Amino acid sequence: MPDSSKTCLKHATVEPCGLAHAEVLAGVHARCFAKPWDAKAMRTLLASPGAFGFLAAVGALPTGLILCRVGADECEILTLAVVGPARRNGIGAGLLDAALRGAWARDARRMFLEVGARNRAARHLYVSRGFRQIGRRRNYYRVPDAPAEDALVFCLQREETA
Repeated sequence: MPDSSKTCLKHATVEPCGLAHAEVLAGVHARCFAKPWDAKAMRTLLASPGAFGFLAAVGALPTGLILCRVGADECEILTLAVVGPARRNGIGAGLLDAALRGAWARDARRMFLEVGARNRAARHLYVSRGFRQIGRRRNYYRVPDAPAEDALVFCLQREETA
């Protein structure tokens, strides 16, 4: 019987991840962010109540991740990353879709996230899934040798079915 928690994309698989994946997650995060989270941070996050995530891979090569946390009836995407060479192949969409299913299965009614104002591809992905911008945090992202960047706050309200 197939594993229903595993999603197969055209070029990648998306599977749930946990504490055992902390080193791999940290490696992917380091390839995507100027201020990456290390394995200890990944373990701490994944051990926290309501935390869940997914890891994408092309063959045996980890290519993306999404980490979320549900509290009460809200879910927050804490990080979503796809390594440069694997971008624009549906991996981010597959990760986001898996996280949405995971959040709704945990009885979340809303999902929130923050994204850099200059990250047009990510903003397009979120809007394509129904997210709406609800706020802006001025000069939120700060990395060495780069101008500060605003964070845009997005929210998706779960649609109710009769």
